[in-house]
Amino acid sequence: MKKFSLLFLTAFISGNSDRLKASKIFFLAFLFCCFSNSGFAQGGVVVTQATGGGAVCGTSPFIPSCTTLTDIVITESSNFDFATGTDVLTLIPPTGWQFCTSSCPTFSVTPGGDVTSVTGAGCFTGSISLTITSTGVGLHDQIRIIGLTIGPLTPSAAPGPITATVSTGINGISPGITDFGDLAMNPGIITGNLTICWGQNTVLSDATSGGTWSSSNSAIATIDVNTGVVGTPAPQNATPQTVTMTYAKGGCFATAVLTVNPNPSPIVGVHDICQNVCYTISDAVTSGTNNDFFTSTLVTVTNSAPLGRSGVAQLCGVNAGAATVTYTLGTGCFTATTLNVNPIPQPIIDPTGTYKLCQGSSTFLTDATNGGNWSSTNTTLATIDPSFGQVFASTTGSGLDTIRYTVVTLTGTGTSCSIDTPFRINPVPQAIVGTNSVCVNSTVQLSDATIGGVWSSANNSIATISN
Repeated sequence: MKKFSLLFLTAFISGNSDRLKASKIFFLAFLFCCFSNSGFAQGGVVVTQATGGGAVCGTSPFIPSCTTLTDIVITESSNFDFATGTDVLTLIPPTGWQFCTSSCPTFSVTPGGDVTSVTGAGCFTGSISLTITSTGVGLHDQIRIIGLTIGPLTPSAAPGPITATVSTGINGISPGITDFGDLAMNPGIITGNLTICWGQNTVLSDATSGGTWSSSNSAIATIDVNTGVVGTPAPQNATPQTVTMTYAKGGCFATAVLTVNPNPSPIVGVHDICQNVCYTISDAVTSGTNNDFFTSTLVTVTNSAPLGRSGVAQLCGVNAGAATVTYTLGTGCFTATTLNVNPIPQPIIDPTGTYKLCQGSSTFLTDATNGGNWSSTNTTLATIDPSFGQVFASTTGSGLDTIRYTVVTLTGTGTSCSIDTPFRINPVPQAIVGTNSVCVNSTVQLSDATIGGVWSSANNSIATISN
């Protein structure tokens, strides 16, 4: 830091060369100083500058406030630095700032040999004047200005020093008596998404440019010092975590609390599925608010949260294709997985169109979907060749069976999709009872112990039979 001083000395001399008499000596010193927290020589008195702990910061949004500075201390380097008589020292705040009247400064003098009194001319926002009375004798004195308060008038108050003017008589005091550091406003309010999920990035910003970013806990969330890009390192914590993000400039700063919520665990129970088939899916993580829910494409999802249990749902295939299933917590954090909805086989075809057999007989069934296997759900009624679809009706049992055609999916997960059709096995009627011959134009009565059947003649031109 450079310091500049200019000293003017005017001597009025009378008498001859053998006798020198200085009638008057006037010292006028000009000093401009840059920020320092330590004392320095002023060509006479030593001034210990006031500080505000580095920078005196306002608030954003702007709320007029006052900051109490440390003491300004003015110390004589030698006797007579405080000249005999009464002198007025005026302190002037920087442009855009004011002294606060809520706390008027006080003064102390030690040890009190030269300076007999220091009084203030009241508490004014524009300037503060001190009247100093000195005898010019005694020990080196020290004037301490205590409790000086200052505050910004506007959010755009610029940094600057407290300056001083003096009427006369204080050796070494001139404009620039003290500089208590940068007078600057805090940066603006931090904006951006302050609630995120683990693994999610976001960008924070501040209207004040030129500052730097920092995080109070980089294990939870990091932030780029220049760009404000926030990242969340792995692994995630099982519970919500908070971290304070700070944007600092010129010793002033703004803060915001960032909340990092956990994501759900992987969805359980989801695999390749079939159309028209339902499954139960679940997730171990819930928010405890019943605001958690599953969503999906190509499938229907029925959440059980309305029943009081979050994290469980029923998944039913609707349309074939790749479906995405998403589980979202009430915090907005989610996990997702992809599954295949496989088509069910085409309808089973019975060439006879009847889908029934008599005991002891057989027929072939077909399906337009290739590569499947055939099975019967009740082999006491019928069996079926697994590859060729030939149905063999039992010789003893009768009733309604279910024939199933199953196709294993091509996605490699072992999921199989099937289609069923009802298939009836009918009993063979008992032997027909009655005469087996009849005269032309005559009738006979035939009967059968098996009821519900229909009578027919193989050749109606020879004989007819009624039902």
